[in-house]
Amino acid sequence: LCTETLDPRDFYTSLQSIGLHYSSRFMSLQAIYMGKDFILGEIKSSISTKGYIAHPVILDGCFQLVLASLAREDNHDLYLPVSCDEIRLFPPLGAHIFSKWSKRESNDRE
Repeated sequence: LCTETLDPRDFYTSLQSIGLHYSSRFMSLQAIYMGKDFILGEIKSSISTKGYIAHPVILDGCFQLVLASLAREDNHDLYLPVSCDEIRLFPPLGAHIFSKWSKRESNDRE
């Protein structure tokens, strides 16, 4: 159940305010829906995805959901993703997809 939404324009504006400037081609998030433990993003590319299993713009949009998940946390800490347990693709990915991202806390300090 998605209980909140985040306007993609506000999301990209907030990224610009901390020095992350995406070109219009890489501003692929069209809608951001937030659930309790996950985020669902509608991702669309204006660039042809033909010939790709996952076009870089589409894949980057999926990873932008990680940044969007931090929007609900009111801090300005720097985060560096160090691992990813699982990525599931159902190829071929087209130019318009939905992506789900779930956060899992880790206590490992290795």
